[in-house]
Amino acid sequence: MIRKILFTFCICIAFTGLKAQNGFDVHFTQNHLTPVTLNPALTGAFYGTVRVGGLYRDQWSSFLTNQFTTTSVFADVPLLTGFKENDWIGVGISIYSDEAGAIGLRHNSMKASIAYHLALDDDGFSLLSFGIQGGFGQRSLKDINNPLIRFEEEILNNGAQAMERNRLMEDGQSFFDIGAGVAFSTVLSDNSDFNLGISAAHFTAPEISLLGDREKISLRMAGHAKLNLDLSSRITVSPAVYFQSMANTTEIQLQGILGYNIDPIKDITLNLGLGYRLSDAIQFMVGVDYGDLRAGIAYDLTNSDLNPTSAFELAVTYIFKIYAKPNIKPAVLCPRL
Repeated sequence: MIRKILFTFCICIAFTGLKAQNGFDVHFTQNHLTPVTLNPALTGAFYGTVRVGGLYRDQWSSFLTNQFTTTSVFADVPLLTGFKENDWIGVGISIYSDEAGAIGLRHNSMKASIAYHLALDDDGFSLLSFGIQGGFGQRSLKDINNPLIRFEEEILNNGAQAMERNRLMEDGQSFFDIGAGVAFSTVLSDNSDFNLGISAAHFTAPEISLLGDREKISLRMAGHAKLNLDLSSRITVSPAVYFQSMANTTEIQLQGILGYNIDPIKDITLNLGLGYRLSDAIQFMVGVDYGDLRAGIAYDLTNSDLNPTSAFELAVTYIFKIYAKPNIKPAVLCPRL
């Protein structure tokens, strides 16, 4: 009994980080800059050759530096033509790493995704996308010799290493995971477009374990909807809503981003955004689009009982466009006679 109480107390320090993230294994503010993580149906949904991106998030950074950090990177490509002329297939890969709490509870994953993009009209103005994502995840502790982890045997025997310490890294840490999603996008007019989608993760209900007590990872449902509206040749407004539900926890984010094209020739747009995670935090966002490069910084100010707390987030994506130069044969002109 004493052993369980001591171990539970130490593990609660780590799981405080999970609670700080509302119980979700994926929790971002700038969802629009992590499309493959947001919904596997968005894999390869862009104009270009290769899209790469990354995001770093530091939760509760105002008073617990580097205690709850998340890093995510991805790459995807529109690879093959589909069954119809305007259809195509996209493939991608995403890597996710999260570390929470004073004892460093880690969650790492690597997943591959594939999506089919079905054009609903001849002009390709409306698109229905289906995606599936699968790979491996791992839960572990950063350092099993962390002095914050104490067992009854170690306390009663003057620091002798407990058998349970070696069991922290046994079977149950690695697992196979699979998810899927669907998305719809359409051009409403010459100056507006709309997209929405829904996805589900952890279809296989993988199990994790730290000391033999196995626990299933709950199904996570996520939804998103966004409208892009050009108010003028330089000003764009983009309201969006993001939804997540996992176990008994629900999260809703309401956001709006205002874009101003400060240099039409160089294609430079400044983005300012404001959002609200219901009953949790106010979100401030600033970013810049420079051609095919998109970068953004977000700051979350928590207004819950844990106030004052905050989170910092940095994200960037870039689309490479690699096209073969056309081989044009020189024309032979005959002089006018």
